[in-house]
Amino acid sequence: MTNTIKIKSKSFIKQNSIIIHFLLAFLLSWGLVGVIAGPGNIPINPEKSQELLPLLYAMLVGPGLAGLLMIGL
Repeated sequence: MTNTIKIKSKSFIKQNSIIIHFLLAFLLSWGLVGVIAGPGNIPINPEKSQELLPLLYAMLVGPGLAGLLMIGL
């Protein structure tokens, strides 16, 4: 039974790989922003913008990480 589930999930991933990649990239990018900034810093105040500059780098990690995850899937 688990073998058929693996086959179906692999088939689903292959058929919808672009959609899954974009969803992963979006969720990873904005998820990292939410974790780093925290709920009290969104929306960003102009005074705190320099402190939260690493958010830009966190957002850049999302698409690359999603690509690596898709290679593994």
